[in-house]
Amino acid sequence: MTGTLGLRTVALAVFVLAASASFANWKSSGNNDAVLAKGGFSTPGGVIEKLVTAPRHLNVSLNGLSPDGEHYLIRTRPGLLKFVDYSKAYHNLGGFQVDIRATRARSMTTNPVRGLEVFNWKTKDRWSVQVPENATTSSESFSPDGKSIAFIANFDDASYVYVAETKSGKTRRLNRRPLMATAVTGLEWTDGGKSVMAVFRSEKVPAPPSEPGLDDEPLVQVTDKRSNELRTYFTVFQSAQDEALYEYYMTGQLAKVSLDGKLTEIGQPKMISSIDANPGGGAIRVTTVRKPFSRIVQPSSFGNVEEVWDETGKSLVELNKRELQLGGVDAAEDDEMEFWLENAGYDREQRGGGQRGGAGQAGAAGPGDGKRSIGWRPDGKGLSFLQREPAVEGSNAQRKDRVMLWKAPFGDIDVETVYATEDTISSLSYSTDCRTLFISTTRSGNSVLYAIALDGDQKPQDVYSYRSGPEVQSPGSLVMTSGPLGGSVVRMHGGKVWLQGSQSFDKPLEKAPRPFLKEVVIGGETKQVWQSAEEVYETLGDIVTPDASQIIVSRQSPTMHPDDWLVTVADGQMTKLTNNKDYTPEMTATIKERFRVKRPDGFSFWVNVTLPSDWKKGDKLPAFFWFYPSEYTDQATYDRADRTFNKNRWVSYGTQSKQYLTQLGYAFVEPDCPIVGKADMMNNNYVHDLRQNLATVIDECEKRGMIDRERLGLGGHSYGAFSTANAMVHTPYFKAGIAGDGNYNRTLTPMRFQRENRLLMDARETYLQMSPIMYADHMTGALLMYHSMTDQNVGTNPIHAKNMYHMLESIGKESVLYMYPHEDHGQRASETVLDMWTRWVAWLDKYVKSSGVATEPAAATEKKDGGK
Repeated sequence: MTGTLGLRTVALAVFVLAASASFANWKSSGNNDAVLAKGGFSTPGGVIEKLVTAPRHLNVSLNGLSPDGEHYLIRTRPGLLKFVDYSKAYHNLGGFQVDIRATRARSMTTNPVRGLEVFNWKTKDRWSVQVPENATTSSESFSPDGKSIAFIANFDDASYVYVAETKSGKTRRLNRRPLMATAVTGLEWTDGGKSVMAVFRSEKVPAPPSEPGLDDEPLVQVTDKRSNELRTYFTVFQSAQDEALYEYYMTGQLAKVSLDGKLTEIGQPKMISSIDANPGGGAIRVTTVRKPFSRIVQPSSFGNVEEVWDETGKSLVELNKRELQLGGVDAAEDDEMEFWLENAGYDREQRGGGQRGGAGQAGAAGPGDGKRSIGWRPDGKGLSFLQREPAVEGSNAQRKDRVMLWKAPFGDIDVETVYATEDTISSLSYSTDCRTLFISTTRSGNSVLYAIALDGDQKPQDVYSYRSGPEVQSPGSLVMTSGPLGGSVVRMHGGKVWLQGSQSFDKPLEKAPRPFLKEVVIGGETKQVWQSAEEVYETLGDIVTPDASQIIVSRQSPTMHPDDWLVTVADGQMTKLTNNKDYTPEMTATIKERFRVKRPDGFSFWVNVTLPSDWKKGDKLPAFFWFYPSEYTDQATYDRADRTFNKNRWVSYGTQSKQYLTQLGYAFVEPDCPIVGKADMMNNNYVHDLRQNLATVIDECEKRGMIDRERLGLGGHSYGAFSTANAMVHTPYFKAGIAGDGNYNRTLTPMRFQRENRLLMDARETYLQMSPIMYADHMTGALLMYHSMTDQNVGTNPIHAKNMYHMLESIGKESVLYMYPHEDHGQRASETVLDMWTRWVAWLDKYVKSSGVATEPAAATEKKDGGK
């Protein structure tokens, strides 16, 4: 599948259904009917457009301190990208998306950094890195000594390796050879910071396969005798052409480029999916994709081999081999690759570019006999791993767990035991010189972290020991820093280490979490040296002096935008380092309420409500609900999650924050929606709990004088969209719904979904009852659906929205469907986002805010779906 702007003559496909006879029942504010039926992109104007396009991306957060402890790299992102940025020609090969012209991952084109600056926290000076004209950047990182910054410069037709001088910002291209940054999208420092490793275009494979004009072969799929429980993927390979294109765009030349520009090829071109260079040089962990390919699973399930190569490309040892994975699915349908979370102002964990972490704090895979937690040692001497002693035939004696060092050339005789213990090691970290180990384990139900000085008597020295449990406060986790060759090591100074964590409280509405920093004398006393104030939320950013006498923290409150401050620990003196701005002060001024409600069955849960700043109690407003159900086995499981609530946190907003509706006079209601039942059977109660949750919230909000229960709308994205449609067919409460990128027929996800672990044939009634399309004739309100045309998320194929629209059209229900090209599971282009807001506002104005008020009959809306 190829996406290009030229493939579609209409940028926005709009399907509109609205029976003309029903229009007389609704008051039309302005020209809502015309707005809802209009083709092309629209903009909402006014306060909504101002809030959506606010330049919040100009605010900065200091993170990623340089190894020399002086500088931060500040990335400038463009905010909302234009539609043209998303519509550049790309291949979608079973979810493997490639910018065709530039031979890089499409995400590098659609998620750019437009500018770089260096900030010195000591002097507060800030200067620009000279990014090449007409280029964006990615994979920016300091060299191990902090003197240089490597980055990828992304031009329209290619990506190149650049390096900048940290103190001047001057940049230069290291080599004229372009990257093949399709799978490996990052750079690896090696040779102690003297070289950078990456995957480049192969000069031996000069051109991609030619594009056929038309499909020239049938799609053939044949079952085999195995049981392959397949995910419902949006795209898989369809032809030999797809396979040839994938092989071309995966095949690259691994090479090392020194800081003087010399490029050294490593081995032959291969289908390289990830690299992990020894920070000291000499060897690389390389994972390559192996045939056969498949036309029933995506490339992420293809077979691969992980090896250690030397710098000639010779394979020294095979670490792992995986065959083609045809079956077996996990329970979660929604992988939360949902960009809407970020765009709605929520934090989203960033994904790496095919790189792996080192040995620092690696978690154990289990107590088996194999090698666990394999990673490069921070001193570059080889691979570190954990492994139990070999079993002795006929002996039942307890086998020790061991920390191992595997040196080049990584043969059987190149392994040495660094430390052995009766404990089962769950994680391992190293000091800067790798002569002190930090080992975590469990002893008699206690979580224990201890240090081992390899140059001493190797007697364990406790850092902490505590009885772990859901209600027990953790003493914190080790503070890490950059090692001399890069990588992560434990921060140590004068026999001391530091722990960072957060203290939580039983009543979070009264007392917010309070992050802390503790100083631990190894084998000695522990004292708390810093803790967040009670009235604001402060989090530790970095320790910036060897003895932790100065630290950088981020400070925020519900009325104070987050900023970074330099704190002198001894006297608490603070110096402000950043000057961020509240670009949506009208939202900061809104009234925010949080309260608990109880269902008739006794289960209680939380509700958040945002109200206009001038709201007065008893002023019942039209309301819009936004929700996303979650599953629990009991009340205690639900309540444990509540301990993380933070009343001192600043509320951030993004391009799709539905709270903006408060500026149009709505109450915005965000209820938790717990679905409760026995493990693996919670969804037997899905419809029942959905009804009970919503009824309870509506009753309580009306009782508090917040909402007018006759003017309610409901919405959600992904699983929330699915639940929105379910609420509208199983309850009578909502005049309108807004559902984005949803699933409306569970029989099309027969091999489990979300947290449902049973197959369709094992839970037929549950699957059918949870499929709103089966009950479309019960829908009591008007449903707006929006869906991305290239939604890659498992379980939310765009066919769901088309089929639901077709059903509603066929039975005379009121609905519209907007489908957006070149977008994934969450919409990001400025034209798309502004158009969605335009439709949402008109939809709610028509069916919710003005509902129940008779008006003159409106003319029938002109259909845009072929004249139906």
